[in-house]
Amino acid sequence: MLSPELERRIRDAVARWNRGEHRLEPEWTDPDVEIHAAAGAFAGTTYKGLEGVERWVADMSEAFDEWQLELHELDEPVPGRVLGVGTVHLRGRGSGVDVDLPCAWLWDHVDGILTRFEPFPNRVDEARAAALSR
Repeated sequence: MLSPELERRIRDAVARWNRGEHRLEPEWTDPDVEIHAAAGAFAGTTYKGLEGVERWVADMSEAFDEWQLELHELDEPVPGRVLGVGTVHLRGRGSGVDVDLPCAWLWDHVDGILTRFEPFPNRVDEARAAALSR
C-alpha cells in the first residue's frame, strides 16, 4: 500500500515537472538512481546517477518542446515499487507535432528513496505486469 507521504511526493514531483522543473529532488533520490527510458535504449545506455538524470532531461528536452504528464492512478502493488498510470503529452521540437499517449511509470524505492525509474509510453499493460515482479 502506498504511503500518503510517498504519494504526496510523487504527485508534487509531477506537478513541478509540468511547470517545467525537470529534476528529481536530491533528498529523496539515491545518488546511484537508474532511469530506464526509450531515449537511453536507443543509445544503448541506461541513465545512471544524478548526472544521468540531467542527461536524460537534456535528451528529452532536445527532442520535445512540450513534455506534460497527467497522472490518473497511483499504487504500490508490491513493496518498493510504485505504479503510476496516466497520459503523456509531447510536442516534437523539430516537427511541432503534438502526441498524446497513454503512459505508465514505475518508481522503485527503498524507504521512500528513489532507486529506479522507468516510463512506459504507450505500454501500460506491460508496466502493470512489470509492477508485480521484483
